[in-house]
Amino acid sequence: MESAPSAFFDTDLDATLREQQIRRLTLVGLETNTSILLTAADAVARGFQVVVPDPCVCASTPEDHRFALRQIREVWPRWPHSPQPAHDIDETGRIRRGGPDAP
Repeated sequence: MESAPSAFFDTDLDATLREQQIRRLTLVGLETNTSILLTAADAVARGFQVVVPDPCVCASTPEDHRFALRQIREVWPRWPHSPQPAHDIDETGRIRRGGPDAP
């Protein structure tokens, strides 16, 4: 079985997430600049909030890793109609303790 470029590619993932009323995805795994990046792009295009914790993803080179994280965190949230970042996520992609109302 070949791997797909995105977890949404040719699957029912979108329908399953919507059925479960999921709005925010945390992506972890290998190849920040390929499968994580493409899955994040598909998720944002479908209206999901996306969190990619830096310590939980990696790429073949540090440059590729930084490029992909910048796209996910800085570029895509500025697209028209993109879901706004969750308030309980800091600029590094880490979840703040205590949730959205914590200092």
